[in-house]
Amino acid sequence: MVSVQKKRLKKMTIITGCLIVSLAAATTCVRAESVSFAVISDHKADHAGLEKALTFLAAQRVDFIIVAGDFSPLRDAYPDYYARWGFLVDRDTPPDRQDVYFVIGNHDGKPSGEPFFQTEIAPFYPENGPPGAPMGTIFSFDRGNGHFVVTNQYWNDREGGYTSEQLAWIERDLQSTDQRFTFVIGHEPAFPLDRHVADSLDVNPEMRDVFWNILAENDVRAFFCGHTHHLSAVKSQGVYQLDTGEITASHISIVIVEMNDTKAVARLYETAGWVPEAADDNAFNASLRENGDGDEAYKVVFSSDIEHDNNSFMGCFVQTVGH
Repeated sequence: MVSVQKKRLKKMTIITGCLIVSLAAATTCVRAESVSFAVISDHKADHAGLEKALTFLAAQRVDFIIVAGDFSPLRDAYPDYYARWGFLVDRDTPPDRQDVYFVIGNHDGKPSGEPFFQTEIAPFYPENGPPGAPMGTIFSFDRGNGHFVVTNQYWNDREGGYTSEQLAWIERDLQSTDQRFTFVIGHEPAFPLDRHVADSLDVNPEMRDVFWNILAENDVRAFFCGHTHHLSAVKSQGVYQLDTGEITASHISIVIVEMNDTKAVARLYETAGWVPEAADDNAFNASLRENGDGDEAYKVVFSSDIEHDNNSFMGCFVQTVGH
């Protein structure tokens, strides 16, 4: 189990401006479309916060959104918010080109999702997951130069984790892709910092370490998660864990990734309930409000310009304490 010294964490939170980190690419560059996507999580029934977040994401013109769990009740939120802002899941769109990918969280009717998700969302996702898995909850897809692996931590593990069957599928899937950038998504973090410590994947360190070794050995760039309601970015064995925080009326966390032929840039936003309503590149490099009170913006770059970082120490690059 990777340990993190609190003193070390505190020291590394003294950062101003943008943090830029580069990782090596293991594959030959294939020319592909530029793609931008967002990752959010844990909006639950706080639709006021969701409306603010989706207003911002629509203005940023992201190509699709990944929701890293705890989206229930989706029935009310989907037509009034996601669909209203043009983020649709429908039968007329190919499974690997949908606008939103919902990942099962612990409040989402695990392991299959709530009835609305099962009937209106899941049938239109890729069907390449492990045999017997709940429909639309474990699959992978490609967009641009990216390969995305959606996992369900509650399939055959009601408390949250990965069975040997799902781990084997994740490993096979990662080994089969030749995309430049690979991302994995699940709800609970492997290395929780602020909440749910010893109550996430770390409750079973052996399973967590097998999972993380699979990511590291297959050049995964980042594991997106939620659950703790705190935005953070940590790195272990060269793989980032980006905990995407939460969406509420008073505390909004958003991760936006822009990906092209040679690099992917992840920008981590956190605001005290306020977001700009128009696309504004300046928001990527500074506080999101003029006074900066409670609002932060960080940047992580995944590129192919330097040697692979094999450092096994998990450093905390972004940590939020309370809100």
